[in-house]
Amino acid sequence: MMTFSRWGAAGAGAVLAWTVAMGAASAADTVDFRISLDTSPTHVRTVWVQEFAERLKDQSGGTLNATVYHSGQLFKDVNVAKALRQGSVEMAVPGTWVLGGFERRFDTATLPMLYGRGPDDYHAISDGEPGRLISEGLEEKLDVKVLGKWFDLGASHTYFASRKVETYADMKGAKVRFPGGAGLSARLEYLGATPVLVPWPDVPLAMSRGNFDGLITTNESVKSAKLWESGLKYVFEDYQTFGQYIPMVAGGFWKKLTPDQQQMMTRIWDEVTTEERAAALAAQEEAGEEAKRQGVVFITPSPEERADIRRKMMEVQDEIAKSIGIPADFVKLVHDTLPPD
Repeated sequence: MMTFSRWGAAGAGAVLAWTVAMGAASAADTVDFRISLDTSPTHVRTVWVQEFAERLKDQSGGTLNATVYHSGQLFKDVNVAKALRQGSVEMAVPGTWVLGGFERRFDTATLPMLYGRGPDDYHAISDGEPGRLISEGLEEKLDVKVLGKWFDLGASHTYFASRKVETYADMKGAKVRFPGGAGLSARLEYLGATPVLVPWPDVPLAMSRGNFDGLITTNESVKSAKLWESGLKYVFEDYQTFGQYIPMVAGGFWKKLTPDQQQMMTRIWDEVTTEERAAALAAQEEAGEEAKRQGVVFITPSPEERADIRRKMMEVQDEIAKSIGIPADFVKLVHDTLPPD
């Protein structure tokens, strides 16, 4: 025989109604959102953005529930800034090289003063005052929130097929594929090379056919495309530039979060970034070792040689910065942030 507590049937009904209501409220309080990436599931960026999503869900008790869409399932990086501005996706982490059209100061990374430099110098910029100003510029122009520190991809070098480049003089006359940007084009021309634009999906076939002598890319990209199968033989490890990724949250979505949720997202992001940077460096090193196992020969100019070329390139820096549209005061700020040569 069913019995009720001292509250009676009416009280039991009220308790049941309260329980159902609380369950509905709890479900309504869960914030579901999407993160768009165009890299594969095993890429270092994808792996660590997924780690961010998992920690966020765990530490929020499931109330902040992010789903990571990789491999361009939602948007390619080149299109995702516009999607964020339009509110078509809640979060993305695109590379700095696709954002120069929105914030010209990103192209500072391709100026002569950063040629041949390593991650510590780039972190001094991105984690310091220059990075803060760039992030503020993005926030204003795209109506986004830059969540925190920038993820790393790693250093780009100059890779060759038939041409063995052992010194800077050997670059003269080489046709080199580059990903775009007036700064990188000017660098190659200064070194006597001819810059060539080739879409990344076409690179393996174009290289195998000898359409260009070399290209600017990273160890990871070489490994993922197995470019040694297309004739890649040499690496001139010259630290052309250093790729990073920017964590951006759509402004409309960000404003709907509570202050506690916002604080949790920024805190966890910066915690994950510290680990991601170490993992990105390790991934590039491992990719380089794999290339060596496949017979690719690495030739590394000394830091002194790179610094000497950088100082010579500085003669044309003001001209390049002006042609790109980077403000002179920002160029000076970055220059002053870097250690002197």
